[in-house]
Amino acid sequence: MLLWADEQPVQGALHVGIKLGAGGEQIGLHQVNGTAINALDFLTFEAQTADISSGREQDGAATFVSFTTPTPKASNNSTAPTTYTLTTTASPGAGGTVGRSPNATSYASGTVVSLTATPAAGYTFTGWSGDATGTVNPLSVTMSANKSITATFTPTGGGQQVVSFMLINAATDQPIRELVAGEVLNLATLGTSLNVQAITSPGTVGSVRFVLSGAQSATKTETGQPYALFGDNNGNYASWTPPVGSYSLTATPYTGSNAGGTAGTPLTLAFSVVNQSTPPTTYTLTTTASPGAGGTVGRSPNATSYASGSVVSLTATPAAGYTFTGWSGDATGTTNPLSVTMSANKSITATFTQTPPTTYTLTTTASPTVGGSIGRSPNATSYASGTVVSLTATPAAGYTFTGWSGDATGTTNPLAVTMSANKSITATFTATGGGQQVVSFILINAATDQPIRQLVNGETLNLATLGTSLNVQALTNPATVGSVRFVLTGPQTQSVTKTETGAPYALFGDTNGNYASWNPPLGNYSLTGTPYTKGNAGGQRAHP
Repeated sequence: MLLWADEQPVQGALHVGIKLGAGGEQIGLHQVNGTAINALDFLTFEAQTADISSGREQDGAATFVSFTTPTPKASNNSTAPTTYTLTTTASPGAGGTVGRSPNATSYASGTVVSLTATPAAGYTFTGWSGDATGTVNPLSVTMSANKSITATFTPTGGGQQVVSFMLINAATDQPIRELVAGEVLNLATLGTSLNVQAITSPGTVGSVRFVLSGAQSATKTETGQPYALFGDNNGNYASWTPPVGSYSLTATPYTGSNAGGTAGTPLTLAFSVVNQSTPPTTYTLTTTASPGAGGTVGRSPNATSYASGSVVSLTATPAAGYTFTGWSGDATGTTNPLSVTMSANKSITATFTQTPPTTYTLTTTASPTVGGSIGRSPNATSYASGTVVSLTATPAAGYTFTGWSGDATGTTNPLAVTMSANKSITATFTATGGGQQVVSFILINAATDQPIRQLVNGETLNLATLGTSLNVQALTNPATVGSVRFVLTGPQTQSVTKTETGAPYALFGDTNGNYASWNPPLGNYSLTGTPYTKGNAGGQRAHP
């Protein structure tokens, strides 16, 4: 049964006296049983979208979905809803996360997905971009197409951040080196009088709070430079002998002293401490790009060998025309950059796949076609994006090149065309001789002085049907020119050359339109008519 909710019951029993709100409401199906009213089914719907209907994905299913093709009075069992993908990105990746509800790989058309942007410590959410705008959070997204939405996060603390950690020799108060993630500190080579300085941006902040966890725990807040994990006295660093083990160090800048004011962007780094008088076990890491021209593999730190437990970051960078498609060997997946923990000699290959370049077509036309030709270099059916094609317009005899049109303008010849899209370019040629030209030949019945038909190139004339009293008239543009010179070659006893000064211009002449008769011998002929600006083939010669 199909019911119409249009407030038009006068149209019949199937038109009910209610209307549904386009902004969304609830509709129910009820059964009256004596004094009881039983609810059989109901649907709460939100704001409606044009040409989108709601129904059960399978007849009798528990949930409603959206359909782009309504199916009134028909089963929904064979109708699969249109589905769309939703891609969400946090920018920067460390700035926060984007959650979704419901969480699915694809959504039926019309599904409303709630996105929630959650900033990481030291960041604040500042807005949506891509297929959404504004700062509403959570954000409701109605799936009507494939969508990609980015949540942007901005560091707090007026842009203050800890950018690096510097390992300090507390015996000499001199820096040893910058600490990197996953580094192994060997007390046997470094000594036992150490400290760690936090480097900030800007160079001076309100204060820096350190939190050290692992084999030893410590919390320290430094208000003045240098910001040291175990403190200093005017640059005279306090000495720290770290116990052997693993550590995690976090330093957070603040706009005020004593960790007051607004927190900036923290830096967290993991490292370990050993005390080995003999060199630690080291391993080699071999990286390969496949194919070699497809890209490069960078590593950080970059070394010939690595102590056991070192973490190396590999970054695959594709060359132009290639994309990175995955790791193989002692690593798998597509994570890029890739963190590799050195526990053995390893060989890892980054695979790159060539992407076909974008190509475009170039169509060239000569106008008129008899006016000339257009050459191209290189000559190809299509061109890669960015290719420069040289077009040369060459006029035919009696014509001159007068300009480009379509996807090019001007009169530069040759013309350099950079292929950034499909292009169509026309070269315009103009007949010389003041624009005069012979445009066609008309076969004439000389017995009646009436035209028979226009002659076309390659035509066969049958004297048995046409008769033996013929002539040929040249039609010109403009209709009157100075004169027309005919040249006929073929099976005549000799070639015929005739110049006509007055219209009609006839191959074998006429007297005031009374055409002279010509009984052509059988065979093949070639006829050329050339207009001139003056009588008797004088003045300027135009295109034949």
